[in-house]
Amino acid sequence: MFNELVNEYPDQGRKRLGKTIIELPYPPSVNRIWRVGKNKRVYKDPAYTKWIEVCQYMIFAKKAVPVLGNYRLLIEAKKPDKRKRDIDNIIKAISDVLETCGIVENDCYCQEVTARWVKDGPELLIVVEKVDDL
Repeated sequence: MFNELVNEYPDQGRKRLGKTIIELPYPPSVNRIWRVGKNKRVYKDPAYTKWIEVCQYMIFAKKAVPVLGNYRLLIEAKKPDKRKRDIDNIIKAISDVLETCGIVENDCYCQEVTARWVKDGPELLIVVEKVDDL
């Protein structure tokens, strides 16, 4: 479904359409984002920090267009292995990196999330699309 969106809208139309399409590497699970140190301090897991840095580079290199205001988030993810996985464990990491990179103002503006597993394609295909105010 989302792959058709990529083909339907050329790069020049994204700014006008309030839509941006991004391919990113598979994120760490939300269960692996935060760690507690020996001193009881909470910190970001080094693998999560590295994933954020890689995503920032990819998003900035692509010159992805920000989507301001309310938005819809569409995610296609390819499982990295044959283990059982919950699709909702990747949504928070994706939302946070989109905010960190300035693609969205704040993830509180997300009005709808659709996520699904796919067999082929990039590890993650993300479509951020502007929606009307509620």
